[in-house]
Amino acid sequence: MKRLRNDLATLVPETFMALYSDAQLDRMVRYLKAIGIRAQRGILNLEKDQERTSELMIHSERLNDLVKSISPMTTAEKQGAIEDFFWLLEEYKVSIFAQELKTSIPVSRKRLDEKLKEIQRMV
Repeated sequence: MKRLRNDLATLVPETFMALYSDAQLDRMVRYLKAIGIRAQRGILNLEKDQERTSELMIHSERLNDLVKSISPMTTAEKQGAIEDFFWLLEEYKVSIFAQELKTSIPVSRKRLDEKLKEIQRMV
């Protein structure tokens, strides 16, 4: 449950209304539903949830590393790509925990890895 609380706090920080565009706010409903579905299913099958969570953690940790690496020298292009990675990761969570909600874009581990490599090549 602590992970879900952290995911929720990351997705909906206190300043989320100022941070997110209208399109991002529209998608929030689906992401919040996905967290609810994930919580319900996690209670019923903790082992499966943990398996999927460990798969997800690799990319979540990479995102955290990217966010920590942002400095005044980081280009706007790279900052935008990191934000795109954040949203791609949210779509991935939908795809592995709440498939019935459907993703708004195609997403997979491979796509996440490709996006990460693209970001790492940026200045």
